[in-house]
Amino acid sequence: MRLTIKELQDLETEMLVEVDKICRKRNLIYYIAYGTLLGAKRHGGPIPWDADADIIIPYDELDRFIKVIRKDLPDKFFLDFHDINKYFTPTFPRVGLKGYSTATLHLDVFMFCGIPSDKEEQYKFQKKVFKLRKMHFYKINGENYRDKLNIKYKLMSLFYKILYSFKSLKRIRKEFDKLSRMYPLEHTEYITNPSGGVYDMSFMKKDYFGNSVEVEYDGHKVNAPEKTHEYLRHIYGDYMQLPPQKERDKVNSSYNITKLKL
Repeated sequence: MRLTIKELQDLETEMLVEVDKICRKRNLIYYIAYGTLLGAKRHGGPIPWDADADIIIPYDELDRFIKVIRKDLPDKFFLDFHDINKYFTPTFPRVGLKGYSTATLHLDVFMFCGIPSDKEEQYKFQKKVFKLRKMHFYKINGENYRDKLNIKYKLMSLFYKILYSFKSLKRIRKEFDKLSRMYPLEHTEYITNPSGGVYDMSFMKKDYFGNSVEVEYDGHKVNAPEKTHEYLRHIYGDYMQLPPQKERDKVNSSYNITKLKL
C-alpha cells in the first residue's frame, strides 16, 4: 500500500485522537511529545514534512496502558509491541493500522522514567540503556527492514547478533525494564526517555510535564506537557524557527506501507 504524506499523517492523527479518547475515559496519563508537540505549537497540527507522530507516558503506566489500549482501540488499529511481534525491534510500543507494519505508519508511544539528579550518574544510566537498546535491535536483527539493507549493514548485523548471543532477548528486556523502574518517578527531579536519544537534551526536569494542558492539533484537543514552552525550548532551542528549506524539501512524495509479518 502506498500513501502520500498527507494520507499517512491523517491516519496517524486518527490514531492519536482514538488514543486520546481512551486515555480520557480510562484515566490514563499521556502527553504529545517531540515533533508532534512542535507541530501543534508551530503548525497547529502535523509538521508538513514529518512522517510520524509521538506521545509519551510515564514508564510505570506502561503495562496498564498496553492492556487498556489493546482492549479499547477500534478494530481498525492495533498496538504493536515485542510481546506479539517477534520482529519488533523498538523498546517502546507503537499504534498502527491493523494488518500493516508499524515501521513507517505509526504513533510512537515513548515512556519517561526517573533518573538520578547527578549528571555523571545520568550519563551512566544513559550508557546502560543505550547498550540494551542496541542489543535488542541486533538480537532481532531488523527483520522488518532486511530487504532494504546493503551487504555492509547485513554483515554488521550478523556481527552484533553473534556478539550479543550470550544474552537472551528475555534477559535484555528484563534488564531494560529494571533500569527504567530503578528511580521511582515520585522521588526524582529529573527524567529521561530510556528509548530515546543519547544527548544532554534527553535529560530534563520532571516538572516540564506536570499536569497536562490541552493544545490544538489538526482540529482536535489533545494533551501536552504543562510547561510546553520550556519542554520545546529544551529540546529544539528556538523551536518556532523553521529549518532550512532543503531540510523541508526532503519529504518523500509517497510511502510504501508493507503487510505485517508476525
